[in-house]
Amino acid sequence: MKLTDRYLLVLNKNDQKRVLSAMRECAKLWNDLIDITQSERKSGHWITDVEMQKLVQSQYNLHSDTITALCQRMYANIKTALELRKENPKIEFPYIKKELVTIDGKKKQVLKGNYISLNKSVKIKVSEEVDLSTTNLFHIVTHGNSFYIFVTLKLNSTDNFGVI
Repeated sequence: MKLTDRYLLVLNKNDQKRVLSAMRECAKLWNDLIDITQSERKSGHWITDVEMQKLVQSQYNLHSDTITALCQRMYANIKTALELRKENPKIEFPYIKKELVTIDGKKKQVLKGNYISLNKSVKIKVSEEVDLSTTNLFHIVTHGNSFYIFVTLKLNSTDNFGVI
């Protein structure tokens, strides 16, 4: 069972700029993945997330796990569209270009002292109230002028929270 908690990220101005910069870089990657997948589809090839990663790795100023996560998200969106097209052929594959994209992260990006690595040289401090020690995945989003982190917790199968 998985549980996701949401926390408001309290960031100083420099960290806000760093997060926005990383979100712009995620958007650049996302937009390039749209171009890659559209091109591959036109040639009759359904590209996998692993193939996407090989094409884009080391081309973006992002942590490698963020790149992997975005490739996996694109692949999952394509698979979902393929399934939905069986009943509704008008369903579109991902095509909308974006200016900002959610930062998806994984456990390896969580550093000591409750820091998160956005790339090789940039890390941001997350409030101690956010327990990153048990997360396998996190997502940093922006809403208006605020930033939030969604932390996915992996729970034991014996945790049922009163559910019968």
